[in-house]
Amino acid sequence: MVTNKTTPDDKGQWYLDTGCSTHMNGHKDWFMCLDERMKSKVRFANDNTMLAEGIGNVLIQRKDGRETCIKDVLYVPGISSNLLSLGQLLQKTLR
Repeated sequence: MVTNKTTPDDKGQWYLDTGCSTHMNGHKDWFMCLDERMKSKVRFANDNTMLAEGIGNVLIQRKDGRETCIKDVLYVPGISSNLLSLGQLLQKTLR
């Protein structure tokens, strides 16, 4: 994923990412439910790692005003962007 930022971050934005294998979010208060027993390490393309401190569901409001539940989102405190895995969305669509 490549992005150029010329304005301050909008923390409500989600980036569609073809390279990540899992949805990720750093806002604990956005989770409808969160299983904090699940811990794992996330490795990024630049070989940096971060600790995922749970997994759960996040309710988002779309541009058309409707709400959608994003399931199986990793809670990664300190992540700078919210990531939606296009690969994971495609796999669920094809099932």
